[in-house]
Amino acid sequence: RVVPEGMDQSVTPSNRPVTGFSHDTQRVIETCEDVDVLLQKLTILMTMPGSPCVYYGTEIAMPGKCNPYNRSPMPWDEILAGKYSTVSDEFKKIIEIRKIYSQLKSTDVEWIHNEKYPRLIGYKRASVAEKEIINVIINAEKIAIDFNVKGKIIYSKHYNNNCLLPKGIIIYKECKK
Repeated sequence: RVVPEGMDQSVTPSNRPVTGFSHDTQRVIETCEDVDVLLQKLTILMTMPGSPCVYYGTEIAMPGKCNPYNRSPMPWDEILAGKYSTVSDEFKKIIEIRKIYSQLKSTDVEWIHNEKYPRLIGYKRASVAEKEIINVIINAEKIAIDFNVKGKIIYSKHYNNNCLLPKGIIIYKECKK
């Protein structure tokens, strides 16, 4: 590969681009049954190692199945009118969590396996410098799951009274043992 003079020659696991969304495919909302599933996907993207890349319009759940509709211009008038504020406000919260917690910039991922609920996606993110671990739990099951958080919740969606509903998300921190 050719790297322009003066640019960093290395790509490491902590700075490599991570994306699942591109102008060459249908927009990600078209692959989701609704905005909640989109937010689950964005949560995974924003809490994994690497530099997340988001195709414009993803932050507002902009539709578009195939070319040229997946390349439509941003609907700025509708955005300014607040039409997309529900999804964009949730995405902003997830971005802010990535910015605040250095554990999400490390390369370490410890997967949490659950034999009873194979579509309960869980992983821990830690860093040497921090005293806390960040846990990410995504309920991709079709049923509600009893889940007792052993730490401080920093973000949740569809989590009430120790019950993680379908399409739910929990991000919480706990002290290292």
